[in-house]
Amino acid sequence: MNISSKQLTSEVEDEAGPNCTPKCRSILHGRLIRGIGTKGSDTEVINLWIKTCNNYSNVKDEFGSTSIHIAAAMGRLKVVLWLIQTKGVNINTKELLNGYSPLHLSLFFGQIHVARALIQVS
Repeated sequence: MNISSKQLTSEVEDEAGPNCTPKCRSILHGRLIRGIGTKGSDTEVINLWIKTCNNYSNVKDEFGSTSIHIAAAMGRLKVVLWLIQTKGVNINTKELLNGYSPLHLSLFFGQIHVARALIQVS
């Protein structure tokens, strides 16, 4: 099933809603963050994340994945660095499913440029 950016944006705007706070822990928001991180340009990803959840940098899906896990796995170096520099995300956070950190995921998916940056930051 292919979803256009326009459809996703409209769904996302409906999901964030007024009940989303800077401490949001919604698994639904985590799922949306995961899905958004796999499509579009880096700028589009960041903009949609911001619209989706007030805690987009730390909210987790049911597997414990956060935005930095998704960005590292997808090879989104600019997004990874942006999350670290502007949001101060924890680069050592581990997924619940397998205990992988963003560094593990970047290596697993062959995103060596992201792995190198994560090592330099730590």
